[in-house]
Amino acid sequence: MFKQYDIVRITKPQTGEWGTLRTGTKGTIIEVYKVGPKVGYDVEFVTSTGRTKAIVTLGAKDIEPATVTKAAGPVATAKVAKPAAGAKVAMTTTRSKASALTSAKGMGPKKRPAAVSKKKR
Repeated sequence: MFKQYDIVRITKPQTGEWGTLRTGTKGTIIEVYKVGPKVGYDVEFVTSTGRTKAIVTLGAKDIEPATVTKAAGPVATAKVAKPAAGAKVAMTTTRSKASALTSAKGMGPKKRPAAVSKKKR
């Protein structure tokens, strides 16, 4: 039995007002219905841009668990030693690749105007 928010794929094509969903299309269970021994699932299918393409009610025989691959991306991990008690710690960050590219093209963040000094009276 599947749970809400499980990612599944359909085992046979589904056709409706939204068009056709091919075998193997992945979706997310958004609701589980249990009536006696029967179980039904509302499964949401989305486009590559994240818009809902269809919400379809399917039976347990129409879906199977989907293997989910993690999105590829830069992940930095490092072991950091704990500072000694009472030591001051300086935090540093690095610019992302996108930030470096936009700055190189002159599209970086706007420069702040110089602070205006207040005259003492």
